Amino acid sequence: ATPPRSQRRNARNSTRTHVADDIIQNDGTQRMAAAAPAPEPAATATRPTSSSNKGFVKKSAPPLSNQSVIYDIRVGEHPDKTRIVMDVNSKANFSVDIDNNEQILLIDLPNAGWNARMAQNFAKSPNIKSFSVNPSGDGHLAVFQLKREARVAYQGDLKGFEGSSRRLVIDIAAR
Repeated sequence: ATPPRSQRRNARNSTRTHVADDIIQNDGTQRMAAAAPAPEPAATATRPTSSSNKGFVKKSAPPLSNQSVIYDIRVGEHPDKTRIVMDVNSKANFSVDIDNNEQILLIDLPNAGWNARMAQNFAKSPNIKSFSVNPSGDGHLAVFQLKREARVAYQGDLKGFEGSSRRLVIDIAAR
């Protein structure tokens, strides 16, 4: 049951509310008081906060290690391009190459681990047919099968949503 508006407002305005021996935090989670350690949070889970992101699951970056690790990959269609985004736990070296004769896009990630989906088909994409990832030396090579000749319209390394996480962004467009 949803508490009355006044109780919700008071909960938002205070950092913590003590109830018996438990502590209820701003985000609504509950943890035990100092006598017992707090439970570990779920690895990848947040609940949608509005109807606009229904079904959205936020993935958390894996803990930092000496190696960068790709932990999520997604592809989005835009009117003038197809955008590929790879979430990585720290700054990662990468290179992009298109071979229009073979209709492939190669994303080389030397010295990077991979903890995301390894392959996917794209029936509705105008530019990408599929992708697969293979180990390559100490890193990985992502191979995208293209449906037509393309060019790299943009490639960049952007700050991620948490801590030292990063987003590798590659836009491809018709040639």
